[in-house]
Amino acid sequence: MFTAIGVVRVDVFPLGHIGVGYLFLSFVERGWRHHPPQGVALPWLIAGTLLPDLIDKPLAWAGGLLPSGRSLAHSLLFAIPLIVVISGWLWQHRKSAEGIGFSVGYGSHLLTDVVLPLGTPFDRMRFLLWPLYPAPVYESEIPTTLELTESLLLEVPLGFFIVGLWVVDGRPGSKAVHRLGSQVKDWVRSRLG
Repeated sequence: MFTAIGVVRVDVFPLGHIGVGYLFLSFVERGWRHHPPQGVALPWLIAGTLLPDLIDKPLAWAGGLLPSGRSLAHSLLFAIPLIVVISGWLWQHRKSAEGIGFSVGYGSHLLTDVVLPLGTPFDRMRFLLWPLYPAPVYESEIPTTLELTESLLLEVPLGFFIVGLWVVDGRPGSKAVHRLGSQVKDWVRSRLG
């Protein structure tokens, strides 16, 4: 949506955060370790990409405990220590791929929330320094049809590119997902008789 100050609001949905996170993870792994992402990193990547919204949105929208759906978990004052603790714990347990996955996922979530409202002025990025600066108050945190259309125009082509990259990377994580699906199916069958 074009506003008076020329900002385009593009809401990033959960699959968009996961996709952009995977894009960054693939670039980091290929640039640093010279190989595509490992499947073991994907659950941690997904957790990292979704955690800021899983913390802030319910506490703001349903509980009223936070001032905005982008405040506590979107603040660098919370995010950096959390990333250091979780990734450090994973590295200590020789799970560096998982630590990289979580770090890249969380960082990419914050980056997409800052970059994708194109032309974002500082007052819309204050959430990165909450509570030092008040969280921005959004007119409506539920997107309009026009905003959904703008988001889809960006996310659908990007999604096709990311799926293509995932295939080129060897579909990391697909065996684990298939195994989990089989286990869930077997469990359901055992319960239903």
